[in-house]
Amino acid sequence: MISKLTLRLFFIACFAIIYSTSKSDSNGRFNNGNPCTPCHGSGSANTLVAIKGLPAQYIKGKIYPLTFTVENPTNFKAGFNIQVSGGAFAAGTGTKLNTAKNQITHTTPKVAVNNIITFSFNWTAPTSTATSVTFTAVGNAVNGNGKDDVGDEWNTTSETIPVSTTSGIETIKVLKLQSFPNPATDYILIDGNTITSFEIYNMEGKLMPISFELIQGNYHIDIRSLAPGTYLIHGNQGDQVLSGTFIKN
Repeated sequence: MISKLTLRLFFIACFAIIYSTSKSDSNGRFNNGNPCTPCHGSGSANTLVAIKGLPAQYIKGKIYPLTFTVENPTNFKAGFNIQVSGGAFAAGTGTKLNTAKNQITHTTPKVAVNNIITFSFNWTAPTSTATSVTFTAVGNAVNGNGKDDVGDEWNTTSETIPVSTTSGIETIKVLKLQSFPNPATDYILIDGNTITSFEIYNMEGKLMPISFELIQGNYHIDIRSLAPGTYLIHGNQGDQVLSGTFIKN
């Protein structure tokens, strides 16, 4: 005779099996930059996927804002996974990274706007001697029923970007900092009126809002809104990216 305890454990085990086979990876999944079969239906030309913002050639160490789009005429939600062979991702809203930061995925399925789902994030190009990097991505347009089934339609894309052979990384020359040489409190001064724009990122790769103006050959960059910490600064000069770091008190 089967005891009540044995019967109870049997039903619990059956429920666990049913649940594990019917739930979807709605909070994202790594190691999935290739086809999503057999869980999510089959690859479909109905789903269009694209990585946008990639340069024709990448500059070593430069941070590139990227977007990944998923377009489907009927399925109104989507998730994604991208793997890259070099450099590192920085998560944006609704995305997360693996430990190595070479994969990025969604935290929850995103809803389409005009049939297009868009995920935004940053990618920092490698500073190694690699001659190219490859992005491998999958976008899964889902029907929103909460299950992994044949109603989901996914597609893949791959992009290989060569390194620029004419670019270089230099250190931005900081003439002086207001109040202190380094760290700074309110402003930093950058020499060089050939620099066309500046970008400041925190150590997690998030772009920080700043303002700057050119005064007598020096760029005055207002950092009063930044929280205390270490920051990376990039200055664009033609096809070169000048980079450096500073500490905000």
